Amino acid sequence: MTAPMPLIIDTDPGVDDTFALILALLSPEIDVRAVTVTFGNVSREKTFANARRVLALAGRTDVPVAAGAVRPLVHAQGELAADWHGADGLGLRSAEFPEPGPADPRPAITLMADVLSASPRCSRGPLRNPVPAHHPRLTRRASPARLRVPGPGTYEDAASAVAGLLLPSTARHND
Repeated sequence: MTAPMPLIIDTDPGVDDTFALILALLSPEIDVRAVTVTFGNVSREKTFANARRVLALAGRTDVPVAAGAVRPLVHAQGELAADWHGADGLGLRSAEFPEPGPADPRPAITLMADVLSASPRCSRGPLRNPVPAHHPRLTRRASPARLRVPGPGTYEDAASAVAGLLLPSTARHND
C-alpha cells in the first residue's frame, strides 16, 4: 500500500465542497494537512465556520483551518451567489452540524507556507490563497508537486456558482 497523499485543501465550503472535504478527511488515501478557506457562494466568515463544522463532524479537529481571501484576486465581486447553497452555504442546514471546531490563528497563506515547507506535495482548491509563487519563505523545492483546480460544469451560468471563475481575467490567475 502506498503512503497517503499529503494534501492542503483550499476551499469555499458550500454543499459541494463540504461533501468533497468529508470524503478527503475520511479517505485512507489522503492525508489532509491543512484546510484554508476563501469566500465563495457565501462570505468567507461563513465558509470559515462551515469548514470548521465539517472537521468537527468528521472528528478531525486536529487539522488546522485558516481563513484566507475575502474577495477575488483581480476584480470586485458584485454579489455572492447564496441562492446556490443557501444563506449559510450548507443548504440552510448549518444548525444540524456540530459547533465549529478551533480556528488556526495564522492567515491562510502562512499556514500553506508552513505546511508546504514541512512536506511539499499537493493542494486543491480555487487557489485564491496563492501561496506557492508568492510567499517569500518558499523555495522551488517547497512548491507543491501537483495542483488540482476545480472548474464549472457544462450547465448555464456555471461561473456564478464557482466563485474562483467569476471572470475570465480572474480565472487566468489560477495557472
